[in-house]
Amino acid sequence: MITNVLLVEDDPEDLMILKEMIQTLLPEIECYLAKNGIEALHICRSLSVDLVISDINMPVMDGKELVTIIRKEISRHLPVILVSTSKWEEAEVLSLGATYFFVKGYSFQESLNKLEYALSVYAK
Repeated sequence: MITNVLLVEDDPEDLMILKEMIQTLLPEIECYLAKNGIEALHICRSLSVDLVISDINMPVMDGKELVTIIRKEISRHLPVILVSTSKWEEAEVLSLGATYFFVKGYSFQESLNKLEYALSVYAK
């Protein structure tokens, strides 16, 4: 059961939107927030995290490097969902160990639907 979700996004507005989407779908979830991969790794190592949802394109450490380190050093089984504005990154991020990938929607509802699907399939 998912109780703690780590959200990783460098854009503060996008981070709050992602948090709002998670809390809309799963109001009982505790959300941890990080603005880059370095902060996310610190949280993964120090707190109990059941799911990571991360943007790919971030400064300091991007989502690709984050999922690679999570798989090597933290857990091969922790669900990691990567999100991007480009559909062309899907094959690469899945080969790095991401559990699921989706392209950010053009609307809140579109992104919410994609996130809801990902959670129903990959975060049980």
